[in-house]
Formats: sequence, structure tokens, C-alpha cells
Amino acid sequence: MKTYNLKIILINLLLINSSVYILAQQPANDNMQESDLIRIRQKAALKYHKLANLKQQFNGEQRLSSNHHVLFGWPMRAAENYVDQPNYYSTVNYWDLGSGSSEVDWQCNGRTYDGHNGVDIALFPFWWRMKDNFNVYAVAAAPGLVVEVQNGYADERCVLASNTSNFIAIMHTDSSISYYVHLKVNGMLVSEDDIVYEGQAIAYIASSGRSTYPHLHFQVEDENGNNIEPFKNSSPDCNTLNSDSWWQNQKPYWEPRINRIATHYGKPALWGPDSQSSDYWCKDNEEPKLKNNFSPLDSIYLAYYFQDLQTNDDWTITLRQPDGTAVFTDSRTHTGSPRPFTYFFNGYRFASNAPSGTWRLAVSYRSVTYVHFLTVNCISFYSLSSQTGDYGRIASDNIQSTAVASSGDEVRLQAGNYIEFKPGFRAAPGSTLKARIRSCSSVD
Repeated sequence: MKTYNLKIILINLLLINSSVYILAQQPANDNMQESDLIRIRQKAALKYHKLANLKQQFNGEQRLSSNHHVLFGWPMRAAENYVDQPNYYSTVNYWDLGSGSSEVDWQCNGRTYDGHNGVDIALFPFWWRMKDNFNVYAVAAAPGLVVEVQNGYADERCVLASNTSNFIAIMHTDSSISYYVHLKVNGMLVSEDDIVYEGQAIAYIASSGRSTYPHLHFQVEDENGNNIEPFKNSSPDCNTLNSDSWWQNQKPYWEPRINRIATHYGKPALWGPDSQSSDYWCKDNEEPKLKNNFSPLDSIYLAYYFQDLQTNDDWTITLRQPDGTAVFTDSRTHTGSPRPFTYFFNGYRFASNAPSGTWRLAVSYRSVTYVHFLTVNCISFYSLSSQTGDYGRIASDNIQSTAVASSGDEVRLQAGNYIEFKPGFRAAPGSTLKARIRSCSSVD
């Protein structure tokens, strides 16, 4: 997978405004080793007789194309402890389909590196924290039989001395094999010869083997051991490996969105050089500095983390106090080239008379409003009755509610002790209600 350099832009305004993004530089090939592939093909051949039973077992669940090959679902998903964030990944590198030393991806661009035989999907943001917190699963992209599980290699291998990784290989009903690479040491959730279903969690994603930060390398071979690039386009089309897409619902080449909004007690840092080489970006300098509960006069950093930010994209950030009054607003436009992952932050200082209660930070981007709730002097309890629209409340002890959540509303409630829904409360069809018990100072 590619490694990156940082380029930092500081904009001097009355408040601190900063953006950090990364530029592609030197690749680090993280393909499956040929010796491993040969061994797994041989093992798969010995297990071929089990496919007949699998085809019957997966009848109605296995999705096949008109060309009779499997169709994959997305090979990763957020774990249960990360579901409150808008998104969790960014696709960094596709297969290299160019000849010689040329680097060409399926869309005829250069979002790949020389010789890369897979799709690299990075955790984002705070990938090391996400890895440590078990925030993202690798999942079976299609039903199948586990051919091999390799475990035992350290999951913070930031030097590129070896290509040996923790991985899982799954054979599907068409005899194709999918590989899930850089998995967390001792984070395997399946064993060899297990039957797995589409979407089933099989392991946690990490950075074992030839890897510079936590990501999933997803690699596919057909029944004859030929490389498959699951992504296929009608025009432009540089994928000569296969005649059609291997995805059930192929994701677009770029997926512009915000992965996370967060508040920090200092400037966050997502990557930095390790102690061995300034060329590779490892855990040493990741400093999330996350914080949700503040006091008057505290300095705060309002941060928002983009996946696939595009040229000329614009957005607006707004911080509102508990009564809805906007105390800070900033609008910006990205004039640079597209970025697989990047983040921006604004500095703000609470006034001495900042009101106690739940504050709302929102970023409007591409007609979607992403929201994060925080507190000042987290209050003990809320009693909710006539709330309308999207809202959130955070209390140190309890929240009691008789309010009605209408269709389209999104309600987020968090309390340290209990949440009680009393007679009169109703969450209508089409509304979203998220309630959790955790302290005011807890962060994801």
C-alpha cells in the first residue's frame, strides 16, 4: 500500500483554522505472497468436494452474476462500538492494471501503485486508535468455506522487512477465493473449515505484515487462480482482468462524505513518522486528544474528517449553544486535488459565561448535515417533553422523556445512569433513536 507525506496549511484568522492532508509517495507492496497463494489453491482443491453441500446450503443466499461468478458485498463493517460515527473507512488503492511500471487503476487513473494486486481500504480517522479499540471487522464478502487462517504475526509492523501477514482465505461456491489481509493478531473470529455467510465478521482489521497503517487488503482470484479486480466500469474502462463487476452494488470511484466530527482539547494529529524512518507513517505521533465535556474559558478544537474530498467542494461548520444560538460559523472551499482522506479543524474558546448543557456542532457538506453533540459543565438530568426535529442531550445522571420523535427525526440521548421513556413518548416509523448509558467524558 502507498505511504504518505504530510502537507500542512495554516490559515491565520481570528481563530485557529487548519487543514491537514496527505500526498501519495513511495509504495509498499502488500500483496499475498505467491508461496501462500500456491499452498491455499492446493488446500482449496482438496476441499472442493465440500462445495456441493455449500451450494445447497447457500441456496437463496448466494448471489451470482449472469456469468455465474459470485457477487461480493463490502468486505468490512464497523463494529458495534463504532456505530455512532458517520463512516469508518476510505478506499486508498485499487488494483494496478498497467503494463510494465505504469500505474493504472480500473478507472484509468493512478489511484494504485506498481504491481498492486488488491484493493486497500484504510480505517479513518485515527486508524491506530480504531485498531486498538476493535472498531472495524473484516467480514466475509460472500458465503463460503474458510480454507486457511494465518495468525500470530504482530499487528503493528510499520517497517517493510517482511510480507508475512495475518490473513484469512475463503473459497466460494464458484471456486473463487477471496483473501483478507493485515488482520489483527489473535483477532480471528473463524477457523479453517468453518462455513461463513455473507457479512459475517471473520476478524478485526489491523496492520500486520507489510503494512504502514491499519487497513484491509482485499484480494480475489477466480476458480483458475487468475487475478480479479472486482471493480469494473463501462467507460472509461481499464480493467482487462474480468468482463464484469464482481460487486453486488459497486461503490463509486470516489465516495465524498464526512467520516467523523469530533471535539478535541488540543490540535489532533493522525499520523507521523515512526522512530525508524521518516518515510513511513506509524503510531508514534497519533494524538487524538478527543474530549466531549468542557468548562467555560476552555479552548476547543472543532474537527471534521473527510473521505474523498473533491476539488471545489465547500462546507459550513456551525457551533450552537444549548438555546440554539450560533456562537461560531465558518465556510470553506477545498481548492486542491481530491483527497482519499483529509481533515480540517477550527479553534474556539468558550466564553466565561458559556451556558451549561448540550451543545451542537454541525457540518453541512454535499447537502448532508453531520452532527456531533458535546457538553459544557455536563448537567445532571434532562426532562424532555415537547422536543421536535433532530436533537441530542447528554446528562451525567439521567434523561426522562415523554417527547415524540416524528418521521425523519434523529434523536441521540446519552446519560451516565439511566434513560427513561415515560408514557407519551413515541418514536414514529422513519425516525431514528439512539440511546446509550455512558459518562459525559466518554468518547468513541
